[in-house]
Amino acid sequence: AMRWLPYDPLMGMYGDPLAPWGFVVCIDVPLRAYRAAGVPLAALLKESARGHPEWFKIGPDNSPDNRFFYRRVRNYNDLFRRHPALEAAPTPRAGDLAFFGRWHIALVTEVAGDGTWRAVEASPRVWGVKESGDAYLVGQWGPPEFFGRLRAR
Repeated sequence: AMRWLPYDPLMGMYGDPLAPWGFVVCIDVPLRAYRAAGVPLAALLKESARGHPEWFKIGPDNSPDNRFFYRRVRNYNDLFRRHPALEAAPTPRAGDLAFFGRWHIALVTEVAGDGTWRAVEASPRVWGVKESGDAYLVGQWGPPEFFGRLRAR
């Protein structure tokens, strides 16, 4: 479980001045969890943006040369839809990334036998990191567009 951390109201912009005090944005939750599990998603995004720029909506406000490119949900949304080692699935499993469109993401922590699920997110709506059930998350963000995971080999 990720401990409570405050949400960054600047959303990591302006040089990320609040990071030294532990402030996070939504993408930080899954990136840190996957990195701790030995899966460097940010490095995979960087490599993919360099090798396959056509996978992404790259422009002046979303360039791989900008360090914030690697903290934007929209780029991971594109990555999970296109990278052959990743999968965009319609139903969740524990450890999946729940993509609520191109702007918000949460990490699925458990899935019950009845199909309900829980996830941890960093959200401006709770001003920090919080675990919630699917009913709350869907009520706040709408249904997930898909659940991202590593493709089974």
